[in-house]
Amino acid sequence: MGQDHRRQRRRHPPAQDIHQQLGQALAGSNPPDVFYVDAARFADYASVGALEPYADKISDSADFYPSLRETFTYDGRFTCVPKDFSTLALIVNDDLWKKNGLTEDDIPATWDELTAVAKKIKGVTPLTFSDTRDRVGAFMVQAGGWITDGEQATGDSPENLKALEYVKGLLTGEQAQYAKALDAEWGGEAFGKGKAAMTIEGNWIKGAMQADYPGVAFSVHELPAGPEGKGTLSFSNCWGIAAKSRNKAAAISFVEAMTKTDQQLAFAKAFGVMPSRASAKDAYLKEFPGDAAFVNGADYAQGPVNAPQDGQCPVRLRREPAAAGHQGPEGHPGPAAEEHAERAGLTAMRSRTRENLAGWLFVAPVVVILGLFLLLPILMALWVSLTGWNGQGSPFRAGVPFVGTDNYARLFTEDGLAREDFMTSIRNNLYYVAAVVPLQTALALFLALVVNKRRTFFRTAFYFPSVTSSVAISVVFLFIFSNSGAVNQLLAFLGIDGPQWFSDPRGVIQLLVGDPPAALTEHGLLGLTWWDWLSGPSVAMCAIIVLVVWTTSGTFMLMFLAALQNIPRTLDEAAMIDGATRAQRFWRVTLPMLKPAMFLVLTLGLIGTWQVFDQIYVMSQGDPAKTTLTPAFLSYRTAFRDFDYGAGTAISFVLFLIIVLLTLFQRWVMRERKA
Repeated sequence: MGQDHRRQRRRHPPAQDIHQQLGQALAGSNPPDVFYVDAARFADYASVGALEPYADKISDSADFYPSLRETFTYDGRFTCVPKDFSTLALIVNDDLWKKNGLTEDDIPATWDELTAVAKKIKGVTPLTFSDTRDRVGAFMVQAGGWITDGEQATGDSPENLKALEYVKGLLTGEQAQYAKALDAEWGGEAFGKGKAAMTIEGNWIKGAMQADYPGVAFSVHELPAGPEGKGTLSFSNCWGIAAKSRNKAAAISFVEAMTKTDQQLAFAKAFGVMPSRASAKDAYLKEFPGDAAFVNGADYAQGPVNAPQDGQCPVRLRREPAAAGHQGPEGHPGPAAEEHAERAGLTAMRSRTRENLAGWLFVAPVVVILGLFLLLPILMALWVSLTGWNGQGSPFRAGVPFVGTDNYARLFTEDGLAREDFMTSIRNNLYYVAAVVPLQTALALFLALVVNKRRTFFRTAFYFPSVTSSVAISVVFLFIFSNSGAVNQLLAFLGIDGPQWFSDPRGVIQLLVGDPPAALTEHGLLGLTWWDWLSGPSVAMCAIIVLVVWTTSGTFMLMFLAALQNIPRTLDEAAMIDGATRAQRFWRVTLPMLKPAMFLVLTLGLIGTWQVFDQIYVMSQGDPAKTTLTPAFLSYRTAFRDFDYGAGTAISFVLFLIIVLLTLFQRWVMRERKA
């Protein structure tokens, strides 16, 4: 950003995962100078010293809305200035409103009025919104509650309970539905498709409606007040400047220019965002009078949760041989014989030395590469797992706290969210392994038997899913298993009401037997109740299991196929001569000969299923309600999203140990037994 770079035009590819890539860049030595910081992630970056606290150096910094200043204040210091913002408001479909005989006077101003008007709306869902704290949280604020009080979590407060009971009443009374229940990704989609008369969204809905549903007329109103008055949530980004930036002065000058009132108004006209400076309010409302409800919400809006996310071998030496000429006991060879033997020994030793040296020279490149890029990183990661490193600077510098085995203890012995999440991921992965490994092995063997004497077309067709991008297939399966996808359509044709695959957190056993017995919910093991352990995989995990079995069976089919074609045909013919049936030949001849291939397939399947990550990352991110959370994804989330690299690395080493132990157990079970 220096003077010599101002006239240069550079192209930078857009970030595929801004939080992950930004976290990695801030942990390095050359982070970006200026970047957007989402309000929900601000405390994560600020808590580890990744952000330069420059906000007070911006001209008239007190002009930014107070709620936004509070959002980007950490440890009492206004850190970075807000770029723009939005609040939540009530969006009303004007045509559906009039169709139900409602007027402007019927716009609800309180909870009671919202319930009353929702009961008057027929033919569509009265109100829809997403099932997240970023929407339901608005009701909590209106009831006088919030997730934290600034010092500790207050999710179970009486105010929050009152809000959640009200939302539950709307849902059970059919005055509202979550967007997913309407087969929509968010409230704006359900609203735009005419499935709901009202929704709760921010001002970004304007651009979405204009782009996707231009024919829908709508108006914006402030959210109905709750028992404690008006309440809404605010969403914002700030202009972040890296603490390690080499161009801080230029970066601050850039942010100064981008946050001037006239520049913010220019952004508003170009992109539809709302200025974060209070002095721009009148000019903005003159240009966009329909946004008054969004702007007015800034006076009583609640910002995001402003807190970081929580977490020698002895060497044996050979004795030197006695010196030449040493007189041994009676019968020991004489000096001449000893000299000859010594020369022969030296010659042999030199020969072996040359051979060893040549061998080491040949393997040295591989040893160096494995040492530098495999063994050394593993040792470094092991050290990180014993520290409280937050990703800033080197994990080997003096200031990094050494916590010993605390990161491991949190996973097994200490009550808390860390152990609960880890044990939940273990439970999910156990069900995943128990389903995927047998199913993919059986299907792969069946396909191998089918194509063993068939032409290459079937081999190619069955193998094709294995060479297709797992990300692409995962996205396709999201559509197939959506609420109105092909699977539910087929179930509906058969008279079965299909589940909400990626919204329902209940396990399949719970779906079959109903509510759990009280005895199983009152006691538990390692932070989870017995019912948590026994309720079975969720329907979302079942969908992922189907995907993985389908995509991996082709690869294992080839392994079985190679083993089948290596079985001497004479064995099968001899069994036929002895009168063995087809089933007997399979169980008595074919299957025993496939034991080495079976061991390979089971071992690779076991290792692969415990390492499952990409399908979880693309399809569910661990949801719903952490029922698809796996140790591999939890390790990634803990390290790269929560900036707790020590705990994330500890999870990965525990996972490694689990895989090793299960592989050794499997090897023991399938060992050759002597008669």
